[in-house]
Amino acid sequence: MTKRLKNKKKICRHDYKNAIQVGNVDYQCPLCEKLLDPCEWFLMNSFEFIDATTVNKK
Repeated sequence: MTKRLKNKKKICRHDYKNAIQVGNVDYQCPLCEKLLDPCEWFLMNSFEFIDATTVNKK
């Protein structure tokens, strides 16, 4: 998904889950076709994000 800023530049919200492996540690974004930072890719794929909502038990 790309987003435009006020100064007409495009910003990509990288798709880390569907990244294409280019080298041993290099991954490419399928949306903008730029190389992703290996550390950033690892962090985004290492953690499981959960929904933390409070529930009232009465």
